Amino acid sequence: MTRKTWTLVALLALLGIGGVLLFRPSTPQGVNVAPLVGLELGEGYRQIERVKEKLRGEFYEQNTHDGGTRLIIPRRQDGAIYRSIELHQFQKREGALEEYLSYRATFTEGLSRRLYLERGSQFERYFISYATTRFDTNHGIPMGIITAPEILIGVLKQNLFVSVSYSSYRSRLRWGLDYVPRINEDIEYARDLLE
Repeated sequence: MTRKTWTLVALLALLGIGGVLLFRPSTPQGVNVAPLVGLELGEGYRQIERVKEKLRGEFYEQNTHDGGTRLIIPRRQDGAIYRSIELHQFQKREGALEEYLSYRATFTEGLSRRLYLERGSQFERYFISYATTRFDTNHGIPMGIITAPEILIGVLKQNLFVSVSYSSYRSRLRWGLDYVPRINEDIEYARDLLE
C-alpha cells in the first residue's frame, strides 16, 4: 500500500472513532417493564388459547421444542421500524428458562450488544438489552455510524417467556425518534393479552 492509501485509511479510522465518541447510542433508559413483571401468572400458565382468541388470527404460531406454543405478534410497522411481541408457553418452566437464557446470550453478546439491566432469579426474571453505536459497513469499510435503537426485553414468568423487540433502521438523530413510548406501549399490550 502506498503512503497515500495508508493516510486515507488512518483518516477514515480516526473519523469513525471520533463519530462513535460523538454519537451516543439509543439506550433503553425509561423503558418500563413493570406491567409485565407485575403479572401474577403462577406456575403452569395455560392461557395461550385465550390470547389467540383476543388476537383474532393476527399472529404466527409455532411449536416450542418441548411441545408448547410460540406466538409471534407483529406490531404496527412505522416505515423502517420493526416491532414485535413473542409469547413462548412451554410445558415445563425449565424449557422457558432455557429459552430465556438463549435469548439473553444472543442479544447481549457481541461487539455491539449490551445488557442494560437484569433483575430477578430462578423462574421470575427479566433482562433489557440494546445495540450500541456501531459502524454501518460495506465489505468491512465504514460507511456511516448507526445510532438507531435496537432494544429487546425478555421476561420469564414460570413456564412463559415473553420478548418485546424494537428495531429501527432510521437514524435516531436524523428522524428524532421517540422510541421509548412505543416500547412501553408494546409492553402494556403484551400484559393486556396475558391478563
